[in-house]
This record gives sequence, structure tokens and C-alpha cells, in this order.
Amino acid sequence: MLDDNRMLEQAKAAFYSKNYEEAIPVLSRLAAGGVPEAEYLLGEAYEFGDGVAVEPERALELYQRAHSKGDGRAALALGRLADPTNRHANDAMEALRTPDAELSSEFYRAALGRFDELARHGDPDAMSLLGQCHLYGWGTQPDLGRALLLLTQAFALGCAFAGNELFSIYASPHSELYDRDKAQYYYSETRRRGCLFVRDPSYEP
Repeated sequence: MLDDNRMLEQAKAAFYSKNYEEAIPVLSRLAAGGVPEAEYLLGEAYEFGDGVAVEPERALELYQRAHSKGDGRAALALGRLADPTNRHANDAMEALRTPDAELSSEFYRAALGRFDELARHGDPDAMSLLGQCHLYGWGTQPDLGRALLLLTQAFALGCAFAGNELFSIYASPHSELYDRDKAQYYYSETRRRGCLFVRDPSYEP
């Protein structure tokens, strides 16, 4: 019988490869047992409708449970949902939001603190998340240079998801960092590792 850690890793792999039929039942079981990462991922599924119907209240409950156990990504999600400058793409999620700048800042601080602590210990996923915060200005002033450094380090250390942001940075023709060759590299490598979020026909073989 698989232990919770191995079950979680298999469920994460299925979730990120969009095999929701396999991932959701396992994440639900682990979340019911109080595993914070499973609570966060299941919350994400209910927020964006990945393999399940969008359920705003369920997503919020799961994020709050994961955040109470120190999950930085759940704190980031709660910060985004409370951020007055954001508007959710999903109408049901938007209707649930109660914008609160002070509360949003509190959640963002918790997320940044957690990511920074883990990144200092060499965690590539935390580096990637911290890089995204600097890239998009979540809880901090946008800092493209800092974001690029963190995302590049994260990708080099094995966090393939960082390649999505690196591709977007180098592929934007309006960016001073526009570089077709680097964009192609990060697109191809992220795709090869099965972590590409959005396909771009102009970068396909």
C-alpha cells in the first residue's frame, strides 16, 4: 500500500499532466486526511474547474485549510482572491470575492515569507513561485531582473514549470528581453518535460 507521500507525488504528476480522472480522487482522499499540499491542489481544481465543476466556496475552504498549515501557495491564492486590483476570469469566483487590500497584503506577506525561506534552502519550486511574485507584482513591486534570476535558477534546478514564465518573458516582442532563440529553448524544454501550460503554434516543431 502506498504511503501518503508517494500517493501525493503520483497525484501531482497526474494533475499537472491534466489526468484529472486519476488525480482528483487521490487528492480528495489526501485532503480529507489533512494533507496541506493536497488541500491546495484540490482548491486549485475547484477554483479553475480542473476535472471538477467550479465551486468557489469549496475552493476557498480548501485554501484556508492549507494556509492554516503553512502552505505558501494557498496563502498566495488567498491573496490574489482578496486583492482589489485583480478580477477573476470566472464569474462565480469573482462573485465570491470580497476585495480587501489589508487582508490581501497579509496573505501575500505570508506567501512571500514562506517562499523566501524555502528558496534560501534551495527549493526550486519555491524559487519559481517567488520569481512569479516578482514578475507579476504579487505582494511586492514588480522586479523583472529579480524574477528572471529566480526563474532561471528554478528551471536549472529542475522546476520545469518555471519554463512557462521564462518563455513568456523571452517570447514577448514588446519586451526589451525579447529573444526568439531563448523563447524557443524554454518552450521546447518545458513541453518535453510535460509542463507546458499553453501551446503556441509558432513555436511548435
